[in-house]
Amino acid sequence: ISGMTQKVSIMPLRFLGPDGTNLDASVRSRLALDAAVHGGHERVLRAMYDDMAERGANAILVPGDVYDALPSPLGQLFLRSLVQSVPSEIAQLYMPGNHDPAHVLGTAEREKVGLMTMVGDAYAGPIVEELGRRRYDLSALFAIGTGGAGTSVKNQQGLLEHLPNITVINGYGSSETGNMGFGHSQRGRQAETFTFRDGGLVLAEDYSRFLEPGEDAIGWSARTGRIPLGYFNDREATQKTFPEVDGTRVVISGDRAALEPDGTLRLFGRESLVVNTGGEKVFVEEVEEVLRAHPGVADALVVGRPSERWGEELVAVVAFHGADVTHDELHAHCTTELARYKAPKQFITVDQVKRLGNGKADYRWAKTVATQQQGAALS
Repeated sequence: ISGMTQKVSIMPLRFLGPDGTNLDASVRSRLALDAAVHGGHERVLRAMYDDMAERGANAILVPGDVYDALPSPLGQLFLRSLVQSVPSEIAQLYMPGNHDPAHVLGTAEREKVGLMTMVGDAYAGPIVEELGRRRYDLSALFAIGTGGAGTSVKNQQGLLEHLPNITVINGYGSSETGNMGFGHSQRGRQAETFTFRDGGLVLAEDYSRFLEPGEDAIGWSARTGRIPLGYFNDREATQKTFPEVDGTRVVISGDRAALEPDGTLRLFGRESLVVNTGGEKVFVEEVEEVLRAHPGVADALVVGRPSERWGEELVAVVAFHGADVTHDELHAHCTTELARYKAPKQFITVDQVKRLGNGKADYRWAKTVATQQQGAALS
């Protein structure tokens, strides 16, 4: 016990109450953090979150050097590399279960947080709106990291407009590949591609070879090097996701991508979400990006549904800022930016686009909504 207590003493940890008051972290939570750092097991952090609930806390403050030693939570692997350069005196703020943007920004202001991380538009959009409502002293903030779900150019630019001195860091990766790359955007300079980390590459569509920079082809985002051995007790899935190409084992992410002439990665979208409409393949993420760029659109998801005429047709589920935008306006907006066949045949209005608890798009919900409202499609 004395040895464990000695370890705990080097794990500075504070809880914050809803009103910003300091709550001492219990020994159980400090031991959980210590075990996570020294034992490498993320599951023990659950004890810390349970302790938070019991004590009425809604935030954890951990010094950057301790956070840097933590294993990356599943689906957020890019965060580990993101914070490796964070000085130990800069605190990392954890706010599980609390998505109130005013509370998040107020806490970041009070605690002089240097780095914030979030999951895509579900978090970035409300943060941008709150920054437009009132001013916060976030002079200590130097970067916002986002990943796990897409963050639209509109929301990235919104963050940079309100916080001109920060860098928005888009992380890309998956549970299988780990962190694959980053895109760094600053005011006046928008990154549209990702710079690879070691091992990142693009595999040809037929898995036969690796694509070269600038090659006019769309393949698969993939990685070599330190990668998993495969899926437990699933040989078929392992062979498909972890093939050997030219004598090299690779892991394939499931994302379609290309290599720019400068060697950076351009993502097009998930293969599993591609809609084949009238013989043309459409990446729904491309259409969503255009819709979210409309000033009246708060959020949007695009899915395919069965169509007698097209095989599949594109349908958009859209939430607006204030007054609704007409279907004709949205259709015209899409066709000015995209080929006509990529414009959704129907725009379904909802009060709020549903997302999963981690901020990722709930495409199953969107498909259900689209199927239930099969009428009134644009011809």
